[in-house]
Amino acid sequence: METTQTFEALRALIQQQRDADASPSLTRVMDALAAIDGRKLTKRHHDAIRDAAGVAVLIGPDGTGWTIQTRDHGTSFDGWRIRLSWKTSVCPVVDVDAIRRENPSYFSGARDRNAIRDGYLRDPDRIRAIADAVNQYRDAAAALAALVDYPNPDGWLIRRRFADADVRAFQQTIAEFLP
Repeated sequence: METTQTFEALRALIQQQRDADASPSLTRVMDALAAIDGRKLTKRHHDAIRDAAGVAVLIGPDGTGWTIQTRDHGTSFDGWRIRLSWKTSVCPVVDVDAIRRENPSYFSGARDRNAIRDGYLRDPDRIRAIADAVNQYRDAAAALAALVDYPNPDGWLIRRRFADADVRAFQQTIAEFLP
């Protein structure tokens, strides 16, 4: 595979991860919560939050406190879950700043990760260097496979012990991100 294809695939992968971390549905939910900041989250607010999300969300106590989460949280890369309160007995008072503090992986962590990704996206030479390294690694893995695969009875063990990845994994990953 040419470095150009790997370069484009890497850039697309970084952009996809950046977009996923930005989570537009979570941003819309936080905007809806900001509108009721300082007030109790009652059932009458649930529809507005669901409408703002644009995706299926669950709102309510979960046994450990109040949360809002996408229906696909835990089963999808795009799913998310934020804790509103650690209390389960009453409707929580919405405190947007506390929500951001209590759920750093979605807010400050996402900003930090995206700042790093932005640095990569602004530096095509760095992505090209990674693409070159990926191609060299892929070529080396292919060469190793050619030397140790069938009929060598220990080929799988050699690859498992001395090579971290299979060339097919690289090809599949890169193919996923090519237009």
